[in-house]
Amino acid sequence: MINLIRYHIKIYSKSNKFIAPVLLWVIFLYANYTVKPASVVPCLSSSAGMLYLIMIWMGFGYMELEDNISSQLVILKVRSATKYNISKILFLILSAIGMSLLGIIVPLTQHMINSYSLFTRNLIIEDLIYGFILLYVFAFLGVMLGSLFHPRIVSDRKVALVIVFLIGLLGYIKGGIMEDYPVSKFFLWLFPPVYDVLLKLTNKEYFSLSVIANATALTVGYGSILLTIQLYMLKKNKF
Repeated sequence: MINLIRYHIKIYSKSNKFIAPVLLWVIFLYANYTVKPASVVPCLSSSAGMLYLIMIWMGFGYMELEDNISSQLVILKVRSATKYNISKILFLILSAIGMSLLGIIVPLTQHMINSYSLFTRNLIIEDLIYGFILLYVFAFLGVMLGSLFHPRIVSDRKVALVIVFLIGLLGYIKGGIMEDYPVSKFFLWLFPPVYDVLLKLTNKEYFSLSVIANATALTVGYGSILLTIQLYMLKKNKF
């Protein structure tokens, strides 16, 4: 499995497709933590929302790189299509962890550079731990959504791009739609629980274990369903 993950890292690195989303993430982070004093929870929450969108992009983009011939050769070598598909997911999860760590390192570094005056209050260890968890679960949700629209699942890439964009966006903005059109709540609950989690963090000065636990359950639960669907569809739709 480690060799397979190394293989995916090599493929992704050679493609240069990682540059744009990583660069956008870094630019956003520096922009988000430039104006001071900044509120800890709102800033980390907005970062989590942005990371969700970026990881949709990364997940979708990585699956675009799959070459049928190369993939079949690798599967023949490892003798398991399931193992190969899971290795791609593990690679994307590692990417989500890396991006989430970056989402903590940048504000922490900025806080130190600004003589520990970047935020409206002192950072505590719970901010870093809960902040990382929040970033990661949003990144996981995003990458599972993006990778679901694999070329073998949705062959028309333009249609796939439009669908994943709409689903990802509706998960983010569905709160406003439900306020304007209450009847929409009967189907908008099906979309990613991004708005639901961010709503629970609105106007919070500190993170709480209960809110983070709820966020983890919603996002990881939803992402795991997407993962299960993806693995089933890839097993069904062979090369």
